[in-house]
Amino acid sequence: MFKYESEMTKPVRDWLLAQGLMTKVEFKTPWGICDLVGVQINKEKADLRVNYNQRSTIGPIPRIALLERIPDAESGKSMGMAHLARIFDWWLTSDKLESEINYLIRKKFLISKRKDYYQKLNGWMPLHDRMVAVELKLNRVNEALYQAISNTTIFTESYVGLPFDSAVRIAEGKRRFEFEKNNIGLLAVKSNFCEKLISPRVSNKDANSVLQIHAGESFWRLFLKEY
Repeated sequence: MFKYESEMTKPVRDWLLAQGLMTKVEFKTPWGICDLVGVQINKEKADLRVNYNQRSTIGPIPRIALLERIPDAESGKSMGMAHLARIFDWWLTSDKLESEINYLIRKKFLISKRKDYYQKLNGWMPLHDRMVAVELKLNRVNEALYQAISNTTIFTESYVGLPFDSAVRIAEGKRRFEFEKNNIGLLAVKSNFCEKLISPRVSNKDANSVLQIHAGESFWRLFLKEY
């Protein structure tokens, strides 16, 4: 049916688009490339972020980790530069930390009501409702399953997409348990459509919040184009 894995991309992308998800192909993760990712951004949270005039993306993973650590303004708490310097001394010099803080202030993510103490303007993290990853393989099921399990570190739903007949054999056979045990969905792909044979449990339980925010940020500019 398929000669190349890339031939499976269109029917799976159409499946994601039909659910109202923005999509990207060959999405970069810390451990490699994911074939397809779909994201649904929460409109109310996006409205709040736009109202804060936070139209820029946050930036690289370390900056997201820094921003996440700073308390929300609504909490009434703040965090000082000295405390942040102790937390992040493994990757930020004092000059670099100050530069990162100043960037986040310029881009409206942080406020400072007293010198060297900071709060973030939030209420929208995480920005997404759904984040779906799909690994496509013609036959290497073990490799696809391993990659899909890794993807649960970021995405709320993780799937393997296989040619239709191969996927049906797995769904009806003993290997189905491996997918269900690891919370991985299975898509059966034909040239013009795909069908979900195993549903993953939608969960943020195993997700790394910083990596998840970073993945969502990759879709922010795309969302704003249609906002």
